[in-house]
Amino acid sequence: MSPTRPRAARSIRLLGRERLILARSRGIAVKLVAMVHYTPVMTTITRADAAMAKPSDLMGKKIASTHGDLVRVLAPALARINGFDSAKINLVTVD
Repeated sequence: MSPTRPRAARSIRLLGRERLILARSRGIAVKLVAMVHYTPVMTTITRADAAMAKPSDLMGKKIASTHGDLVRVLAPALARINGFDSAKINLVTVD
């Protein structure tokens, strides 16, 4: 018979923060223990006249990112949390 780990140890998983955000957006009760970043991990840069004040302002806009970039994983969760359709964000792949 092999020894078993305590139940709490089996419930701990190492995941990227994007997976946690997706899980939370789907109503799964998860917690994150992590480092604090004093600079943004992701940033949206726009012209001053673009009038971007909230996440839903991304609808109808083009966002450039590399293939497999974090923005492609988080866009659907960001949209769901903020009540808009992520299909209305035009993600453009750049090299």
